[in-house]
Amino acid sequence: MKEHADLLRSHGLRVTAQRTALLGLLREVDGHQHLTAKELYEMAAPTMPGLNLATVYRTLEGLHEAGLVDRLKAALDQIHYSFRDPAHLHGHLCCRQCGKVEECDYDLILNLAKNVRAAYGFQIDREHLSLAGLCADCASVKN
Repeated sequence: MKEHADLLRSHGLRVTAQRTALLGLLREVDGHQHLTAKELYEMAAPTMPGLNLATVYRTLEGLHEAGLVDRLKAALDQIHYSFRDPAHLHGHLCCRQCGKVEECDYDLILNLAKNVRAAYGFQIDREHLSLAGLCADCASVKN
């Protein structure tokens, strides 16, 4: 808990129960999952009486604006959130049909960034790259 509080303070945020709980959940989920606000609400609500979904959305947006959380748009305008871990750089592959979000190896992101820069002189923001398309399951159904 103290680690979460220190992290919030270091990003200029006041420590609140909601921020601490949601940041903790995002940091602790297995496999660097990307969760929706509703999923996070359902995980946090049993231990936080009085918590509501609107508070979860507001808190997640504040954590995103402070640079602690990534915000990813997937299928059907569904927003997924994940902890922005500087020790685990990666990109995101977002399926526009089913909403699945997968992590993409950072070396692939670096190679893509180099190729785009060489061809167009454009510098990609490598720390926050998300690509939309079809996941393997949805692509196989479509073919």
